[in-house]
Amino acid sequence: GTYWQWTANRGRGGGFWIDSNTAVSASYSIAFKISFEQTAGWRAIIDFSDGTDDRHLYFNNGLHFYPRTGSTFQFSPNTVYDILISRQSDAKLLAYVLNSSGVAEKILEVDDIAVTGNPAHSLMIPGPSPTGGSRFRFFDDGGEYTSGGKVYDIRVWGNQVLPPEQFGLFDSSPTTTTTTTI
Repeated sequence: GTYWQWTANRGRGGGFWIDSNTAVSASYSIAFKISFEQTAGWRAIIDFSDGTDDRHLYFNNGLHFYPRTGSTFQFSPNTVYDILISRQSDAKLLAYVLNSSGVAEKILEVDDIAVTGNPAHSLMIPGPSPTGGSRFRFFDDGGEYTSGGKVYDIRVWGNQVLPPEQFGLFDSSPTTTTTTTI
């Protein structure tokens, strides 16, 4: 299918952000179909903190919500993955990947508890957008970037958690094709 692609040869290169129309609260799901050129080492996927700290979703062979423990499921470079991330109202973060049969397999479950003792400082509630919604930043503010990648689709279910059995059923036809080199 079609995709949005980027390449980067230095930190802060490549990537994009998505602003939602309304603010995303304590429970929601985000699904994306992506392929990164690098999945070893710390490679930022989503920055939820708008560049203010390192609370990101990363590849580091597995999937990591920094600073929590990562998945044992290993991601390979230049391989397309369908990933579903859900934040439940009880602050549980769940990560799923579609297997070759199209079934969602849970690969990670961690608590989204405040790192600093401040309940508002979660790992996965995105920062605000300028228009009052939420901003998902698909790039890193420093050296944890990938040299390139492709995004085929991104979906956000604001204020609801998508059941994993429905994850493989959503229409994955992409809506935008763009290429950027930085």
